[in-house]
Amino acid sequence: MAQKQVAKDSIDFYLNKIDNHAVSVSNNYNAAAVKMNAAAKILYDNADKYIIDKLLGFLENENKALVCHVLLTKLLEPGDKSFYYTTEDLTDSILVSYKYNGLLWKAVFDKINLTTEIRIDAQEMKKIKSYWLSKKENLLNNGRKWQ
Repeated sequence: MAQKQVAKDSIDFYLNKIDNHAVSVSNNYNAAAVKMNAAAKILYDNADKYIIDKLLGFLENENKALVCHVLLTKLLEPGDKSFYYTTEDLTDSILVSYKYNGLLWKAVFDKINLTTEIRIDAQEMKKIKSYWLSKKENLLNNGRKWQ
């Protein structure tokens, strides 16, 4: 947690601002790191029940599911998480399939327009939402506070 709390209206601003592009993956052949942009980092540093519940609510939003899953993983299950990726070089793009803490997503890097599109299957979003809701229930049922 940050020493200085950010005001709730600022938190709402950052919650609205984050999307799947708020996280990136850095690969160096031996390891991979999932990184967050400044908005996601502010949410991470100020995480509380309000932020966590909002992140849970965004898990079926195709534009926010990835960043929410990464934030929830870093907040509620810190430490090394299973991660892998595969690449496929296509004519006009590079397709990278990632899996991090159970979530599978694809990033399509357009070689011509130099853009990236992130794709998450609806079933994957439902799967991770179910995972995090059951995780929340387990924490509550085992007498741990949902902070």
